[in-house]
Amino acid sequence: MIRTFFRHLLESIKSLKRNGWMTVASISAVTITLSLVGIFMAVIINATKLAEDIESNVDVSVFIEYGTKQPEIDALEKELEDLDEVKAVKFSSADAELEKIKKSMGPKWDLFDEDSNPLYDVFVVSTNDPKKTKAVAKEAGDLENVYKADYGGLESEKIFKISEIVKTWGLAAAALLL
Repeated sequence: MIRTFFRHLLESIKSLKRNGWMTVASISAVTITLSLVGIFMAVIINATKLAEDIESNVDVSVFIEYGTKQPEIDALEKELEDLDEVKAVKFSSADAELEKIKKSMGPKWDLFDEDSNPLYDVFVVSTNDPKKTKAVAKEAGDLENVYKADYGGLESEKIFKISEIVKTWGLAAAALLL
């Protein structure tokens, strides 16, 4: 058994010496192919993860009509939580929304003090399935005391389409490379 092992080892070394350029060519081809597969798989996995993250961050903003009283706001929150496919409902007052804008846009927005705040109170609604966001926005928009329900419209639709394309073509390309 040991004798056959060494005989095979010596035969391999002789073959490598006789066919040196072919050995270098085959090792190079395998190395390049494996490197390309590794790089391509890393890109596909990262692109798919990025698409899923973007897709999962699409929420519905439900703007509450001006003059809506607190009991009506509480009732609206309950109605939103009872909608199908709703995972979470978070309230954000007009003042909190103004503070967010001031932080991101700068001091120009300081001219809107609390008396002249043009923003709406809003519920931010997260869905169980990002593809159901449009349906949840439509249902929420039909509720009482809702000025408008917005989920990003065409931009969100484009994100969903790009996400699907990346997943589909990424998997197809990975299968082809493998």
